[in-house]
Amino acid sequence: MRKYQRDFVVNSLVFTLFVLLVATGALMKFVLPKGSGESLTVWGLGRHDWGSIHFWIAVGLLSAIALHLFFHWSWISAVVRGRPRELGARRVKLGLVAVAALLAVAVAPLVSPVRQTGKPAEREMEVQTAPAARAPATAPSRAQAAAPAAAKAGVCPAPTGAEIHGTMSLEQVARAGGVPVEHLIRQLRLPAGVSRTEPLRQLTGAHGFTMEDVRRIVTDYQQRC
Repeated sequence: MRKYQRDFVVNSLVFTLFVLLVATGALMKFVLPKGSGESLTVWGLGRHDWGSIHFWIAVGLLSAIALHLFFHWSWISAVVRGRPRELGARRVKLGLVAVAALLAVAVAPLVSPVRQTGKPAEREMEVQTAPAARAPATAPSRAQAAAPAAAKAGVCPAPTGAEIHGTMSLEQVARAGGVPVEHLIRQLRLPAGVSRTEPLRQLTGAHGFTMEDVRRIVTDYQQRC
């Protein structure tokens, strides 16, 4: 393969991978937002699956760029060294410092300590409370079943202590927290025809609220009672 053919193939590969990297990033940002998990899919793949694809495309792009630099290393070396009268040794040192600084910035997040923010991890909470999430949908407790009716009558029932997480629907949150569904819909500024049985994590991206907003509304309602 001639040099110009080789360069064309490598440059085309870099451009293709870059376009795919941007496309998968936009997909996870706008179509499969954070918190959607596996509840939303595109081509049968959820957010986590597309995240893996996004990562490997990034690895491929980095490899293609490294290959491009390898094929043009003699030109890069000539540009860095410059002519003898231009103090080539100093330019080489500056180039090495710049590369070292770039690598330090890239590696720093990977080796930095991870700190707890105090916010619950959505995935851990879903795993820990999965039995509690299924129970209201199939066989709600007597206290949970009576909660909405008591709230409509002006009596605030005692909280059940159930965790509120993304796999629960509006109706399940109402039963677990003793909050009328209509109150949740108003406070979250949802349309009147919103599904009351759809998991909340499917509604967060479409309507612009978070699980923390839901928990805050339930807590405020219970405290007012």
